[in-house]
Amino acid sequence: MNTTHYTHHESPALGHEMRPVMPSFGKLLERTWNFFTEHSKILALIGLPVFIASVLSFLPFMANKAIPDLLPAVSALNGAVGLVLKLVYVALSLLWPLALVRTIVSHRHAKSITMESAYEPGWELLGQYAIALILTTLISCLASLIFVIPGIYLQVAFSFVLFVLVAEGKRGAQVLTTSWYRVKGYWWPVFGRLVGFGIIVVAVLAILSAVLAPLVSLLFAFAHISVNLYHLGNLVGQAVQMFVVMPLFYIFLSELYYSLHSINGKELSNSEHRNSVNILAGIA
Repeated sequence: MNTTHYTHHESPALGHEMRPVMPSFGKLLERTWNFFTEHSKILALIGLPVFIASVLSFLPFMANKAIPDLLPAVSALNGAVGLVLKLVYVALSLLWPLALVRTIVSHRHAKSITMESAYEPGWELLGQYAIALILTTLISCLASLIFVIPGIYLQVAFSFVLFVLVAEGKRGAQVLTTSWYRVKGYWWPVFGRLVGFGIIVVAVLAILSAVLAPLVSLLFAFAHISVNLYHLGNLVGQAVQMFVVMPLFYIFLSELYYSLHSINGKELSNSEHRNSVNILAGIA
């Protein structure tokens, strides 16, 4: 069971109560990595269906390109099968973040969860997930069309809608307003930590790509194996994304969320939710 305490306070000056502060960026990274290594097996299983669907969706199209003399009927059948597999991949890709967050939240509460149960949230939760996804995308895009800064502000404020939906059981517009309230007063620390995490991920991936790509090319050339490096690169990129980058990102988000919840964790009244909706509508 995770027993980490998330509330941090600076030492107050005599007679003054200081504002709670979030954990440092380094501490969040350390907790993220520890959680990832401790639960890497189940996190990998959550990404496995999406990765398999991604690989299978490309096989029929690759067969058509690799064997140009296929009969038209066979080629058309391959294309149809590839389209169906592509739709399955898209559906799993949409479900995957929800399954990942459900897994992370369950393990934070010392509750085990299987891959099958993570992907079976029930129609009610799926509907709420779809509503939250549509609302956050719509409001952020509308705000970005008017001016970039409100769009960025809302994207950060809505970063935790999935955790609010799964961990707190909020529904409808309350998912958005609760996420916004959790970030309230700490937008810049959250933004800075998200940017810092993104920079580290991009830097590490760039270094790995620069080092591994020439080595892989030399290896296949030495072994006299003909391979499409573009497709191979896509396959490796998908694997890194599914099994490393995105699990780490959502774990990092969970660390931010629980640290914010320890500071701004009070339940909002109905009137406060209505006021928050009005404020968000004004921004958008």
